[in-house]
Amino acid sequence: MRLAPLVLIGLWACDPPPPAPADAPAVPPLDLDVRGKQADLPWLQPGGSPAAPVAPADPRTIADEAFNVAMRAHETGDAATARLALPEALRAYAALPALDTDAGFHVAVLQLASGDPGQALASAEGVLATRPTHLLALGVGQRAALAAGDPARARAYAERLLAAYDAEQGQVAEYEHHAVALPIYRDEAQALVGG
Repeated sequence: MRLAPLVLIGLWACDPPPPAPADAPAVPPLDLDVRGKQADLPWLQPGGSPAAPVAPADPRTIADEAFNVAMRAHETGDAATARLALPEALRAYAALPALDTDAGFHVAVLQLASGDPGQALASAEGVLATRPTHLLALGVGQRAALAAGDPARARAYAERLLAAYDAEQGQVAEYEHHAVALPIYRDEAQALVGG
């Protein structure tokens, strides 16, 4: 069975800017060295108005952004970036104190994209231990089982996905974030069970 490409992220929030025209003037590099320039930067002077603080991203946001980069590279065939980004994204999720069902699904997808269907199955099962009808975990589980050469297990995931599909719609927030994936997983499940 040939699997359709799976767009997990949808529209990208930060697409790269279009390339500059060939005749565009060169942009000088940004000078971020503020040493000795306090007179030019009033917020660095004693009593000056402070600049708005930039809050560091929380670890989950960092992991999700790493997931987006890795999956964009994987899905667009950018093998060089994917080779670097997939393990980085997995490390970012491993650094989290706990994984919710969405993060667990992300890890399973990353593991499958990294060529490790066994670990992807284990991660999908971790999500399913929390929510046995989790459509995204069932979908990645069926794909991972096929990749692992276990069509019977893939069919079992597919049957569970189809049995839960209508009632489970809209039950967890990540279904909205990965709405494009749900009908793809459903169609793959229908093909696996023969209907």
